[in-house]
Amino acid sequence: MSDLTSDEIEAIVATATAIAPLDVRKMFGTTCLYDGEAMLGIIHASGLYLKVDDTTRGAYDATDQPVFAPKPGTGYRSFRLVPAAATSGEAELRPWLTDAIGAANRLARKKDPQR
Repeated sequence: MSDLTSDEIEAIVATATAIAPLDVRKMFGTTCLYDGEAMLGIIHASGLYLKVDDTTRGAYDATDQPVFAPKPGTGYRSFRLVPAAATSGEAELRPWLTDAIGAANRLARKKDPQR
């Protein structure tokens, strides 16, 4: 699999922000998607990684999607790669993104019950 081009990254951002009013921020040279203060997506060279929790992890396990590992020997189990076909349009991405928004907000509420 080759790295995403800037046009592909822009297309993923455009699709995601058409589905939900997300904030797009750069962090360490990577494009990240936020719902308020809750980070729910990372667009890395290899694709779109979305936030998962115990409720949503099964869909990723069923399609054998890897965890976010920006460098060899690292891995962030709370972010999983979305299947490439799911980033091809709004209808394909909507269920994955909706689940990620829910997961990000559930996890944020656990950390800060006042949310």
